[in-house]
Amino acid sequence: MKNFILTILAVSAIILFTACAKRNFYPDDNDAGLSRFTSYGYNIATNYINGKPFINPFSALHGNFLPVFNKISTNSSEDTLNISWAIEREDTTTYEPYHYLNLWIPVSKTFSKENLLGYNGTRITDSCSITLERAPVSPDTTTKGSANIYFVKIEEDKSYSPAHLQISGLFDGNIGDSVLITKGRFDFNIAESALNF
Repeated sequence: MKNFILTILAVSAIILFTACAKRNFYPDDNDAGLSRFTSYGYNIATNYINGKPFINPFSALHGNFLPVFNKISTNSSEDTLNISWAIEREDTTTYEPYHYLNLWIPVSKTFSKENLLGYNGTRITDSCSITLERAPVSPDTTTKGSANIYFVKIEEDKSYSPAHLQISGLFDGNIGDSVLITKGRFDFNIAESALNF
């Protein structure tokens, strides 16, 4: 009976261990604090803020924290696409005040998934902005600046149900002269149902 219980415990431990998600972080040979830029849907985002590496958080149960895509209606002639994800220092033993990174892109009132797919291979400069948010989020804990975004790959993957989008790109930005966001890269695989537009 004792061997049977030990066998059950061992099998349960193996199942639990293999069921846990693993972080898809592959150090860049030239920038060890960042993950290599990939287009495989690894759900990883890394960048430097004032020379310090940041990454989207990871949970062993849920994997890497995914971005949120929202189209925000405005009273102007254009709406705004907001792409947001949680961030933390790559070295989690060091505290940093920033907890969220947001990219803001002006879009048409009729912006849809097809328009997002049309960004494949597109650079967007001058009109984009970037914000960094501290927790708890409030207007006085958010700093805003300008950004550049290059959507290297946006493709629909219908092998999932519902279909997914693979979205990878590069970004940088600055908030005044005091905050520089450099060498940003993201590689996401998200369900189309997660698009909030």
